[in-house]
Amino acid sequence: MGQEEGFIGCWDVSREKVLEIQDLSKHFGGVKAVDNFSMEVFNGEIVGLIGPNGAGKTTLINVVTGFLTPDKGRVVFLGEDVTGLPPHKINSRGMARTFQLIKPFANLRVLDAIAVGALSKSRGKKEAYEKATEIVRLLGLKDPYRVCSTLTIVEEKLVELGRALATRPKLLLIDELAAGLRPHEIVDMRKIITAIRKEYDMSMVVVEHVMPLVMGISDRVVVMSSGAKIAEGTPEEIAKDPKVIAAYLGERRRV
Repeated sequence: MGQEEGFIGCWDVSREKVLEIQDLSKHFGGVKAVDNFSMEVFNGEIVGLIGPNGAGKTTLINVVTGFLTPDKGRVVFLGEDVTGLPPHKINSRGMARTFQLIKPFANLRVLDAIAVGALSKSRGKKEAYEKATEIVRLLGLKDPYRVCSTLTIVEEKLVELGRALATRPKLLLIDELAAGLRPHEIVDMRKIITAIRKEYDMSMVVVEHVMPLVMGISDRVVVMSSGAKIAEGTPEEIAKDPKVIAAYLGERRRV
């Protein structure tokens, strides 16, 4: 599934490749968390990455962003091989991520917590806070002077997202942003992700279990199961793919 040339959905694949994951593998003992996995992300594209629990999605993101070293394969970002570089060096090149398990700066104010992310790409504190203020407005955070320990789960997720955006990435990897949210909050999060792309013309990989979110925002969807890629295509194609349906039905049967 998927198209090797021409167009993917409405996106011209002749555009710049932002990310190339080439035959990537990461094993933990006998467990193949990521198994010979390849995918690409193009400039301005949103790619959804989905799969059952334990498919290897977060492990893949950890390898791509330098938190884990692969056993095999390469990660190429903006034409540069960044395989095995530490996270801060990958981030400095323009790749940022959010985390499934949020670790907010509990004692900082919202604006301060987001400004922390901006400091590495700013010429000083004033510029960092200007960027943080811009992001607070884009994300719709109501009170930038609240202490992070008082935030709701939705607000915590937005601060996490804002901190990543503040590093001015060319590629943003979002790990299960909608987990634990109510239906109306998921709708709001979908609008926010759409607004981010419109504002910054940013490429994104969205790792998600919440299908209404990922299918509603993605130009292309890649499906993992047991560490391997089992399908790739437009959201409409993926929704009808027998391999994808079987993978998710199998997950439900095990629950």
